[in-house]
Amino acid sequence: MRSHGFTLIEIMVVVVILGVLSTGAMLSLNTDSSSKRLKKEAQRLNLLLRLAADEALLNLDIIGVHALADGYAFYRRETDEEGEVTWEPFDADGRLRQRTMPEGMSFELELEAQAIVLNTADEQNDEDDEPLVPHLWILPDGEMMPQYKFRIQQDGGERAWEVQSDDDGQVGVTSVQF
Repeated sequence: MRSHGFTLIEIMVVVVILGVLSTGAMLSLNTDSSSKRLKKEAQRLNLLLRLAADEALLNLDIIGVHALADGYAFYRRETDEEGEVTWEPFDADGRLRQRTMPEGMSFELELEAQAIVLNTADEQNDEDDEPLVPHLWILPDGEMMPQYKFRIQQDGGERAWEVQSDDDGQVGVTSVQF
């Protein structure tokens, strides 16, 4: 008859199995967490674009979106007495303030199916002598032009979320896997 005692080898095997299982569980949780953060950032951008379209419509303004490699900002088109056009930062009482992407996420932009090279915020500040022109314009009727696709992805990741307009001007958020 065998006693209920466990040998050292049996205990070590159980400890190794538990360690492997817990490591797998932690990696799974981290992957899910980064995927949720990506989706959340894409949904936020989508909602902010819709809010900017509402602001343009309500105030009969032209609002611009200027993308950076590490974020994006909203601007309002202003015209002075001499007819000079400038783009002034527009935050709509903080709702449309400049956004910075979380650490480890990258931001890409395509306009009319052409990839755009984006500066970082620091590079943009170094080019202060050139007038800022937003990448995307939101007209007073709420129309956004040109056709665009923002892509948000985890650095080195295999999944991304895209916020884009279609031919009918509808905005959508979709998941993409590479």
